[in-house]
Formats: sequence, C-alpha cells, structure tokens
Amino acid sequence: HTVIIIGINYKSQSRRKSIMSKKFTCRYRKCPNICDEIFPNDMHIISVFGASNKGKTKMLIMVIDILLQTNSGFKYITYKPRRYKNALDKTYIFQEARSGLRVGITTTGDGCYYIAEEMAFMKEQKCDLYVCASHKRGATLDWLLKRTSKGELLRYPKDTVEKTSTEAEQFSGNRKQAEEMFEIIKSWVSKHSLNFGSSNS
Repeated sequence: HTVIIIGINYKSQSRRKSIMSKKFTCRYRKCPNICDEIFPNDMHIISVFGASNKGKTKMLIMVIDILLQTNSGFKYITYKPRRYKNALDKTYIFQEARSGLRVGITTTGDGCYYIAEEMAFMKEQKCDLYVCASHKRGATLDWLLKRTSKGELLRYPKDTVEKTSTEAEQFSGNRKQAEEMFEIIKSWVSKHSLNFGSSNS
C-alpha cells in the first residue's frame, strides 16, 4: 500500500488558488498553525538544520545533482522553479528505481510558509519523503515537529563550511555533506520500502 505523507490533494485549479490564498497568507505570524486541517501529522521529513548563510542551499543543490546522475538509483520525475527575490529556488521530484518511493527536495530557504507551499506540490507528485532546510529553532522547526508528531523528522546538522578560507574548501565541505545526505536518503528508502510499497512504479 502507498502512504501519502506530503502536502495536499487539489480537486481543481480553483480549489488550489483558494487554498493558497486563504491558508498561506498568514506567513510567519501563524506559521505553526498553517493548514492543520490540510497537512497530515504523520509526514516523513529530513531537514538540514543550521543558521543562515551556512551553505544549506548549496548543499541541497549538490544533493540534487547527485540524484540526477544516471548511476544514483533514482529517476528524475519533474522540476518546479520558484523565484524569490534574486534567487531561483528549485523543487525536484525523484523516484527510487526499485521501490518506486518518491523523494522531494526543495532548496527553498527557511520559512514554513514557503516550505508549506512546496509541500503542496509534493503532494500532487505523490511524494513519500520530503527534504528541506530549517533553522535550529523558531516557527519553521515548530511547524515541522507538528507535521511529524506521528511520523518522522530526521535532523541533519549543517556544519559551518562557509567560513573556510577558500572556495575550494567550501565546495569540498559542502560536497562531502551532500554525499552524506544522499546516503541518508538511500538508507531511509531502504528502510521504508517494504513498509510503504508504492503505486508510483
């Protein structure tokens, strides 16, 4: 059987616009309570934890690059860009070849409003695991804990790679952590493939 653990199912585009306008307008002020009636509390999430400007986004981009490689064991499904100020955030959906389980990864910065918005897209794509970034404390963490109260929240601490002296060292440190995250994702899929099954394959 398939366990759907991310986001929301839209019955129509008008329903989608209604949800986006009514449920996500509170932004940070009411973050922990966003969409309690929409998002489940048994989600499975891996979050990269760390303060601002520690390289969380760069690391997640590297994880995506690893998953895009032909020998990763994952198949690319779809991609969703998201413009934020001068940055282009990305949300990718992958499917593990053997189990059919789907993994969604977003580079969207810390902020439960933005993460919830990307979770809606994850739900449409029938994801089983969601990978994101978060600060160590605050509204986003509170929201993630609420969404995983009956599920699973795995925290990956992001080391301070950005303070190293050269770009080469920064790249090497982020790459090493991205490879560690890739192994964590593979381990999660292996652990849950028998329990979850999938209707995506």
